Amino acid sequence: MQVVVVSFETSVLVSRLAEPFPESWQFVTDLERGLYTEYGVGNASPLRLLSPRAIWVYVRALFSGRLLSLSSRGDGQRADTAQLGADFVVGGDGRIALAWVSKTPADRPRMKRLRAALDG
Repeated sequence: MQVVVVSFETSVLVSRLAEPFPESWQFVTDLERGLYTEYGVGNASPLRLLSPRAIWVYVRALFSGRLLSLSSRGDGQRADTAQLGADFVVGGDGRIALAWVSKTPADRPRMKRLRAALDG
């Protein structure tokens, strides 16, 4: 199994994001967000940015020191907190086994669902 993490951030920030993950995981940048557009991953509305769960995620990140360390992209620009994320499991045959496009910045599939798609 090959894990590829796609980010719209600079390679400087992506290398920092990759640190705690296994070296076998591939981290790539998509600065123009072409893949995000292709898969229909957009931005959160202001209301969704302020959802209780999203606020809780930001508060936890702030107190852990992670938010401040990730807020600078390495090019003097601030991170785009409105860009939503997504999780996709794509099989070796190219078929999508799981497509999870976040509705808020804190919205992610449960690990059980990811494992089921990977095992599927």
